[in-house]
Amino acid sequence: KVRDVFSAKRAAGQYIAQVPYGYKRNPADKHKLVLDEEAAAVVRRIYDLAAAGNGYERIAKILTNEQVLTPTAHHGGKSVSPHKRPYDWHYSTVRTILNNEAYLGHTVHGRYTTVSYKVKKVVKIPEEQWVRVKNTHQPIIEQKVWDMVQGIVHKRKRSTKRGAPHIFAGLLRCADCGNTLSNNAKDVFGCWQFRTKGKGNCTNHHITMEQLSAAVLASIRKVSEEIREDKDGFISRLSGIGDRQRQLKIEAAQKERGKTEKRLAEILV
Repeated sequence: KVRDVFSAKRAAGQYIAQVPYGYKRNPADKHKLVLDEEAAAVVRRIYDLAAAGNGYERIAKILTNEQVLTPTAHHGGKSVSPHKRPYDWHYSTVRTILNNEAYLGHTVHGRYTTVSYKVKKVVKIPEEQWVRVKNTHQPIIEQKVWDMVQGIVHKRKRSTKRGAPHIFAGLLRCADCGNTLSNNAKDVFGCWQFRTKGKGNCTNHHITMEQLSAAVLASIRKVSEEIREDKDGFISRLSGIGDRQRQLKIEAAQKERGKTEKRLAEILV
């Protein structure tokens, strides 16, 4: 029933998702969007930079160097931002902005869903099943600019010389800072944070494609051997990991609930 209600709201063009950077909720109707002029100007600049041929990482570096507040810091305010680096733009933030149809004035819902109300695993819905309602709010980007940028960014997607996505594209993370590992022309992977922002953010370390492939292959062989020797035990261990993760989430939720109840008691006194 809840899903049916949300589906009806989507079909009516009501905005029920997180408000995209560049907009804010209309005070008169929380399901409608109005421009956030300051952020909208940054969105236009990002599209202009992309149209000029700059990639995600280059745009992120420009915004960082110019000390433009990130979307999170902008919404929270520089002085109250929980982030230590309110100007630290990441390429994934730029990518999200450059692929969001909301900036054309359209509302797009239903891109992701959960398996059920019991199973919270998020799954992606095929694009042809997305709910699109056009012209629901004021656009920030013109259609011709959007089309130009989409043509540029899709050509710049990571790929091999044969045109296929790299086998490890989007899968590698730095063990120290958790940021993406980027690949140079010689198939050497290094920390994106260090390469783009210097040693004040991470350290200079790298791994070659040969070393990475060998490590992955060794891991696959080890797991395969474990499954052959004790399939039931292996499944049991995996289940135990899942149970532990669920328990940690429950404990975190209980801790947060305790804080909320304590604060509520203080307010009501």
